[in-house]
Amino acid sequence: MLRRALAVFVAAALFAVPASAGDPAPDAIDQALALQGLVRKDVGWQARGTWEGYPQGHPVQAAHFDDLLAEPFATVPWVRAMGAGVKEYLSPDKLDTKGPSGAGR
Repeated sequence: MLRRALAVFVAAALFAVPASAGDPAPDAIDQALALQGLVRKDVGWQARGTWEGYPQGHPVQAAHFDDLLAEPFATVPWVRAMGAGVKEYLSPDKLDTKGPSGAGR
């Protein structure tokens, strides 16, 4: 009985995986890109290592800058994550309380 139930479970899992695997359903961005013959992988910009004038490791350039230029669709989730950190750690209540290092820490 247990073997039969296990076999049914494995068979159901095998048939369910192809339906759920793969790319998500196309949305409005995918449709707009398709009008121009593009896909999400075509969007973005990366500097070439052979470019001498491009600032490699510029002192005032943020570490995430190149990554967000290369994958612009990752910008919104990244900004939301940064905003969540700001709300959690830089709220007025936490800034007014004194920690072991003083106010605001």
